[in-house]
Amino acid sequence: MDIRLHVYLSKRGVGSRRFCEEMIRQGRVSVNGAIVREMGIKVDPARDVVTVDHHQIAPEEELIAVAFHKPAGVLSTCRTSGGGAPAVTDYIDLPYRLYPAGRLDKNSTGLMIVTNDGDLALRITHPRYEKEKEYLVTLKTPLTPRQLARVRRGIELEDGLVRPKRVWVLPDGSVGVIISEGRKRLIRRMFQAAGNPVRTLHRTRIGIVRLGNLEPGSWRKLTAQEIQSFRSGTNP
Repeated sequence: MDIRLHVYLSKRGVGSRRFCEEMIRQGRVSVNGAIVREMGIKVDPARDVVTVDHHQIAPEEELIAVAFHKPAGVLSTCRTSGGGAPAVTDYIDLPYRLYPAGRLDKNSTGLMIVTNDGDLALRITHPRYEKEKEYLVTLKTPLTPRQLARVRRGIELEDGLVRPKRVWVLPDGSVGVIISEGRKRLIRRMFQAAGNPVRTLHRTRIGIVRLGNLEPGSWRKLTAQEIQSFRSGTNP
């Protein structure tokens, strides 16, 4: 059965559909030995040989998704950086080409989902699916009632308004935050704009998937129920 090239690459775990489109534009993808730069071209996985950066893409591969506890200092990428910082996928010993479905900045910690299923990654990360992400945040100083009210009302950033679904202060002074979008460094920028910079940022939940007692640097496969929750649009 024919399938659009960028969709096929995403399903095979190369990256998001948008990322795969960009790879095609850059001339990094070949079909039957010929470089392809056109959008919309279709391939037959059973007949055509598709390569990315001269590496053949296997037509059949088990789709898998894992929960990973990212430590501080680890990059949310598929490969180790030139500077030597470890990448998320350096910790996951599986024979698949995996990539993170969403990111955490280098200094942040907590739950990430890593997969080779492009459709699943899209459902986790795209704003239209409104997947909740829950965070535990410590700030430079205790959050004042005025700052809390401002964050709850919504704060206008350079790329648009951010209004968390829920914000609350815990007894120890840390702050719980639930958002359903994934703009870059959104929570850090939000509290910075409120006048109280973030000291630590720790993600504890994505959708119904919770970090639980997973140790830093450890991972586990998602359950069938957890995977289905992303496909069906379930939040707690």
